[in-house]
Amino acid sequence: MIHKFFFSVFFLFFFQFVFSQIGNEFWFAAPDLQERHGDDPIILRISTHGEDAKVIISQPSNNAFKKIEVTVPKNSSYSIDLTKFKHIIECDSINKPQNRGLFIQSSCKISCYYDIADALNGDLFSLKGINSLGEKFTVPQQMSLSSWNYPLYTSNFIIVATEDSTTVKVYPTKDLAGQGSKKEIIIILDKGQTYSFENISKIPNQRAGGTIVLSNKPIAITIKDDSIQLPGYGCADTAGDQLIPDDLAGNEFAIMKGYFFSSDRYFIFPIEDSTKVYVNGILKKILNKGDYYEGILNENACFVNTSFPVQIFHISGFGCEIGGAILPGLSCTGSNVVNVNRATNQDFFINIITKKENINDFYFNGLPNIIRALDFVEVNGSDGSWMVYRKNIPLSQLKAGQTASVSNKVGRFHLGIIHGDEGSTTRYGYFSDFSNTTIVFENIEESVCDALSSYCYGASIQLNPKIDKSSSYFWEGPNKFYTKDLNLNIPSFSEKDEGYYTFTVIGGSCGVSKKRIYLTKPEVNPLVADFNVNQAVQCFGNNLFEFQDKSISANASDINKRQWVIAGDKKNYTEVFKTSFKDTGLYIIGLLIEDVNNCRDTIEKYVRILANPRIDLKINGKPAFCAGDSSVLSISSSEVDNLNEIKWFKDNVVWDSIDTDITVKQAGNYQVMISNKDGCATISDQFPFEVYDNPTISLLKPLSYFICDSVQVTLNAVTSGLVNWYFNGQPIVGATSSQLKVHRGGVYEVKAFSAKGCMTLSDTKIILNNINVPKPDFSFINSCVQVPVTFLNETKGEDNYQYIWDFGDGTGVSFNKSPVHSFQKSGLFNVSLSIEIEECPEQVPIKSKKIQVEQPIAGIRYPVMNVSKNYPQSLFARKFGVTYDWKPGVDLKGWNAYNPIYNSKMNQEFLIDIYTANKCKTTDTLQVNVFEKTDIMVPEAFTPNNDGVNDQLIFYNIGITKLKYFRIFNRWGQLLFETTNENSYWDGTFNGVSQPIDSYVWMVEGVGSDGGTFNKRGQSILIR
Repeated sequence: MIHKFFFSVFFLFFFQFVFSQIGNEFWFAAPDLQERHGDDPIILRISTHGEDAKVIISQPSNNAFKKIEVTVPKNSSYSIDLTKFKHIIECDSINKPQNRGLFIQSSCKISCYYDIADALNGDLFSLKGINSLGEKFTVPQQMSLSSWNYPLYTSNFIIVATEDSTTVKVYPTKDLAGQGSKKEIIIILDKGQTYSFENISKIPNQRAGGTIVLSNKPIAITIKDDSIQLPGYGCADTAGDQLIPDDLAGNEFAIMKGYFFSSDRYFIFPIEDSTKVYVNGILKKILNKGDYYEGILNENACFVNTSFPVQIFHISGFGCEIGGAILPGLSCTGSNVVNVNRATNQDFFINIITKKENINDFYFNGLPNIIRALDFVEVNGSDGSWMVYRKNIPLSQLKAGQTASVSNKVGRFHLGIIHGDEGSTTRYGYFSDFSNTTIVFENIEESVCDALSSYCYGASIQLNPKIDKSSSYFWEGPNKFYTKDLNLNIPSFSEKDEGYYTFTVIGGSCGVSKKRIYLTKPEVNPLVADFNVNQAVQCFGNNLFEFQDKSISANASDINKRQWVIAGDKKNYTEVFKTSFKDTGLYIIGLLIEDVNNCRDTIEKYVRILANPRIDLKINGKPAFCAGDSSVLSISSSEVDNLNEIKWFKDNVVWDSIDTDITVKQAGNYQVMISNKDGCATISDQFPFEVYDNPTISLLKPLSYFICDSVQVTLNAVTSGLVNWYFNGQPIVGATSSQLKVHRGGVYEVKAFSAKGCMTLSDTKIILNNINVPKPDFSFINSCVQVPVTFLNETKGEDNYQYIWDFGDGTGVSFNKSPVHSFQKSGLFNVSLSIEIEECPEQVPIKSKKIQVEQPIAGIRYPVMNVSKNYPQSLFARKFGVTYDWKPGVDLKGWNAYNPIYNSKMNQEFLIDIYTANKCKTTDTLQVNVFEKTDIMVPEAFTPNNDGVNDQLIFYNIGITKLKYFRIFNRWGQLLFETTNENSYWDGTFNGVSQPIDSYVWMVEGVGSDGGTFNKRGQSILIR
């Protein structure tokens, strides 16, 4: 399409749109939400336009706040996360000044909004720049939805001052928290200070909606209603916005329904008494200041008009998730361009309100046919003059973090967004220009009105303003030019017409507005601009456009100046211009020509850059890996479904795959080329992959698979890499040698690591078992020759050991656990117990002990013992045993002692079994003769001739228990022998000399069994 303007030169190339809420300065008072529901992150989202912008964020009343400075490239979006400053930004206290006002300054015009971007609770607050500042406000609020849990969740309006010594007067319609029943509240704030008022009642219709705020200097106000709920639903969400002053309040509105489970609600507050409210042409209510009207919206859109300007707060959203927005009036307001940032991947609906005659000329990010005229719907009650449009922008057209730019060259529009979903939260707000002082022309852009404009002599000039028909207006110009006609008409422009033309509008809903245009350099324009394009549609990346000037001059004047305008940027003046574009889209190519008479003409043509498919390659894995591993190289672009061809390359050779992903197992350089259905192709960079060799590893068989009593076993590995040993699946710290000495059972394996980190696990595992070698022990009792000895095995442990006994007497060994053995000779023998364990052949524990084996003592016959009848008499055995057994035991007291008491009338022969400690048995014999009385019998003669017969003078005691003495005298009375031992006898000698044959006298004295003294004497003859 070619557009020709035969009279205008600068209008085409240097116009500026009427943008959204743009400016160089923005003030904002940040609300405080209840943290337990969700109140962060808080993000300032900025959109730039035709120039780079340096943005500074400060707090004028808080010197401790370090300014934030960023530079945002033109035609882009930028988000600044302010969450870490939340504690000094949010206005979290009521009824006292706080130094928390935010001031945003920009070197070039920007638009921005404050986003409480919590996943469950929040809203956006569109910052309205100069349009948010005023000295009179009527505060709108929602009046029918309850907070989730009052007083934790509150509704507030917050004031921020833009100058020092600002006096603010508040006239509440209902009592405010902490203010009692005051009808007038006066506060004084300095620049950047904030002051928050809170509704006291939890009843929605008791909020102080309609409160009037007056100030002597410009202020801005924020409203917020934390965690309010739609009746009958479980959601809770915040609604809020930045207000506009009453002098920007409108009296015509188009209200678009959102996506609630139920109806939308809107609340109308008048700024004058006796304000009539019409909805779809029907009178609904007459309001005085302080009153309000609640509208319920079930249809797609409704039209509201009022007899005086009003403030409207609209509640909308998704499901039961709520957002709130101040609605712009329609008269004299709106924008030609609105830029807004998409925050997340959630639904992103744009809502457009515009005149019917504008619906054919919308562009979305420079592209036509996205916002289509056939999708617009007429607003009920507007007599067909206002149309609305809604569209959910898919992620394929606009990703999170990108700018949505909506423009219309023909007329203005209002744009709002509803951003979120029914399962989280809603962001809702309007971003178009709320100002009612901008004058819009049908045939030139607003900003051109202040520009220097040139025409050729004879040009027909017509400037057609679009204003409220109820307003009055007039034009003033050079040479006392004045007209009350709406349109400025100069049929044939000449030198006398040069100068400033001022258009003034008075009254109506727009107030008083002025715009100036300077017209100069009258020329006759003989020029016709034209150029050729080598190829109007090309693919991105390899595009090269050649534009060749084919302009002509009707009067053959020389064209001495050419200016190419490529997508708004002025370029060089050559006849042939070549260029490439760095982005896809539809581009306007303009050519301005000028001749020597300063006559100009322009022409526009369009070229299109088709998008090459975007390649997003993703490695699932690593670009360098070990042999046997792999990585997956995938095309992850959202455009994959629209591709016509996929071709992979390895080392510049076509790879045998047309899939969206390939598995890489070999080293090499991989890349992919993709082409779309338009024939545009893109080849990726090469992705190098490297494959490392794995180290070798083998585990040698150990000498033993058993750990015997913690005696270490040595394990050996053979590897080409670094070693790390593992025990029961866990690495052994420090075990990095190829040899490992272990002393406990378990599963051992080894891994080898190369210098590149590749690992090989040994193909075998060694399982070692713990064997606790027992300590042999046994007990026994010393014994006697040929008496069986039981050796008690006291070894602790299992019974499956091999026991080996050696008794030390040369009779061989026994393998019984607790054997019985008889020794055939006496002596001290070394008995040993050893244990053989099949799994631990090198360990044979042994225990040795000494056993004493005795030879039994031969039995003897004791001298006959003579005792008195009926008197107890002690009998005595040999005293070498530990136990005794006298047989028979009749009339014997203490038969098991070595000295029992015998008391009987009868003679008795006793067998005495004497047992030693080693169980050796000796049997002695004792003959006891019983006599009637106590006596001693001495033979009458004896023969000490050493023939073994009767060699001593033996005396026999009968019943004598104690021998006091036995004495022998010769005939001269010489004492030859004396004894007190009844077993000691005279052998016929005295002092070693044998005594002669003779008769010798003996004398005896003792104690009898009856305890009495016994004395007796007699003679015996010594015979040789």
